[in-house]
Parts: sequence; C-alpha cells; structure tokens
Amino acid sequence: MVLQGLPPEMVDIIYEELGLNEQDVEDYVKMLKEWLHKQPHLPHINDDLRLERVVLQCKGRMEIAKSVIDMYFTLRGKIPEVLSNRDPFAPWFKDLTDRILVVPLPNLTNDFCRVTIIAAINPPPDIRKFDPVDIMKLAFMVQDIRLAEDIMLADIIICDVQKGTPAHAAKFTLPFFKKLALCALRGYKARVKTVHVLNATQLMDAVFRLGKAVVKQKHRDRLIVHRDGYLKGYDSLHEYIPPKILPREYGGEAGSILDMWAQWKEKIYSYREWFLKEGALTSDESKRPEKAIDTGELFGFEGSFRQLNVD
Repeated sequence: MVLQGLPPEMVDIIYEELGLNEQDVEDYVKMLKEWLHKQPHLPHINDDLRLERVVLQCKGRMEIAKSVIDMYFTLRGKIPEVLSNRDPFAPWFKDLTDRILVVPLPNLTNDFCRVTIIAAINPPPDIRKFDPVDIMKLAFMVQDIRLAEDIMLADIIICDVQKGTPAHAAKFTLPFFKKLALCALRGYKARVKTVHVLNATQLMDAVFRLGKAVVKQKHRDRLIVHRDGYLKGYDSLHEYIPPKILPREYGGEAGSILDMWAQWKEKIYSYREWFLKEGALTSDESKRPEKAIDTGELFGFEGSFRQLNVD
C-alpha cells in the first residue's frame, strides 16, 4: 500500500474544506482543458486527474490554476536538471534511491494532511558526489505521481538530517533554494502546512536562514526545527504528528520506512512511460503569445533579490 484510498465521505469533507464540490471541480477541469487548447505554447494535455488536483491545490481559483499550469511546463524547460531526464530505469536513479528516500506516508493526519519523509539512507562517502539537486529531482518525481493519485488538504514535510554533516550542509546554496521555492510554490502550488527538520545541529542554522530568505514570512513561520531526535526519542515530533501514521523509525506504529520506500520505488518504476512522454513535455517559449519568460527575471538575477520572494 503506497497511499491509502479515501472513502467518498472523506473526499467530500476535503472538497468542502476547500470550498468546492464534485460538480465544481468537474466544471473547472473542463474550463482548464478548453483554456489549454487555446494556448499555443503549452502542451494540450487531457489528463483529468492531474487537472483536478491543480483545481484542488488552487482552491478553485481559475486564474491561479492557469498560472500554475503555465509555470509547471515552463519550469521543465528552465530547470532541466530537476524536471527533465527522469528515466527511473537509468543508472543514476538506482544509485540515488539507494542513498536517499522520499516517502509520502500511506495515511493522512486527522486534519487530512499528507506527511512526506525525506531522509538519507546511505550518503555517498565522497562528498563531491553529493548534490542536493538530486534530492529535489527525486522529490518532484514523487510529487508528479501524487498529482495523479493523491488527495489531501495540505502537505507536512519531514526532513531527517541525522546523517548530514557540515560538508553536506555547505552544498545547500541560495540557487538551490531558489529552484526549490519556484518548483514547489509556483510550479506545483504545494500547500505546505509545516516543515519539520529532525536531528538538526546548530551548525545547520545557516542553511535554514538561506531557505527562509527566498520565501515569504508565512512560509518561514512553518519551519520547525527539532534538536532532539533518535537519541532521545521523537516526542517533540509527536506533538504535531500522531505516532499511529509514522514509521517505527520515528517512534511510530505504521511499519518500516524502508518497506514503504521499496513500495514507492516500484510505484515510480511503473510510471516510467509517463516520465518519458507526458512528464517530459515543456512550454514552447517561441510560441508564447506574450513576451517569453526570461530566465534571469524568473530566478531574480536582475533587480532586487526580493523578486524571488515566493508566495
């Protein structure tokens, strides 16, 4: 079981919390498909499930949904190191997934949030072979699958840095966080309730400051750093997330995270054709009706740094 299916009554509750109903979503999906077919620079996709998830992520706000879809395909062309060349049968994938895991937990929290754990299994001994961009690439592969299969109100992210060192931390640069913020908040319109960093030392505080610099205050306030951890137990984490849905490695009751990761890898393999075809489509900036999106402006290389203060 990768993601636990929801009974219809729970889906209805989620729709209601978002101010929507089933008919609203159906109508909005139809509108988005009609809009897409009028955009010469965007792929003409007919994937109702993914469009439905965009509607939910945007709470039915159609202009925002259109902007998210446009940015989703634009970023694939602008950040290919993250959103392109994603064949799970390629050698890089096995090497990466033997070292890093990205596991959305099977069950939702009581308030319908999906918890995703990102952790190192076996970091490369040669620090030169460690690139945080690879983690981002893997995380958004998982996110693309969730766009087809998941339904929830918001995301809770757990980043376990137990096996990290100052040398690893130094690899998390400002450009990395700019790309992460753009992809997560504008390309995927993630609704992040909280980000929990586990087993963090004070040496990593500089990394947290970099990450906070590229987002608005409301997102900064959602970062929770846990100084305790595997040596003392995960009591502080359990104040936010019930143990019944957490893996046993985090003091939970939901089984082994390595077993969950094995199932998720099989799920990713099953999406290979999608990653090679639909998952490789990008915007064609030469056909964009208005001015083509400039890479420098997109990443805030020109003008004030606050241009990239992502909502």
